[in-house]
Amino acid sequence: GSLNTLNELAAAINDDSSYATTLTTALATKLPLAGGTLTGTLNVNAGVDITGILSVYKTGTNTKLLLSRNQSVGTDNTAIGVIDFANNTAHTVNARIMAKTSGTGNVGGQLVIETRDPSNSTLAERLRITSSGFVGVATVSGNAHVAIYDAAAGEGTAKGQLELKDTAVYGSSPTA
Repeated sequence: GSLNTLNELAAAINDDSSYATTLTTALATKLPLAGGTLTGTLNVNAGVDITGILSVYKTGTNTKLLLSRNQSVGTDNTAIGVIDFANNTAHTVNARIMAKTSGTGNVGGQLVIETRDPSNSTLAERLRITSSGFVGVATVSGNAHVAIYDAAAGEGTAKGQLELKDTAVYGSSPTA
């Protein structure tokens, strides 16, 4: 119901004779719309719309931005964190940096970079760093420390392929 009497109003504010001071003090603890310093952890369970630049600053030790899937993932090659780079009002993703699982024990990770081909508007993987430290350029399954393939020539063929091997495998530098 409505508060029609002074007694009802007083009861609504717990008979606080300094209600104006109490309210002013409580409001002073709120972050102003114009900005300020947030001293605790900010948890957001929905999207955050930021116009302009998102800056993360920290004095002292390293600044860290954590992207966490916050659930156990038991499948290999599952995306666990993504940063998309998009433009226009439709937010068309033109490039992506993605972390993926490696194995099924929640401890291995891979880093994948994808870019969009303007001729067909398809995102495609261009570079992968595996949990073993292998780097694949234009290939999903690099099996050397650095594997570079020419997709037009057919992955795995000698034509258009450059593969650098660890010299420990040969006992000396490999020969052409």
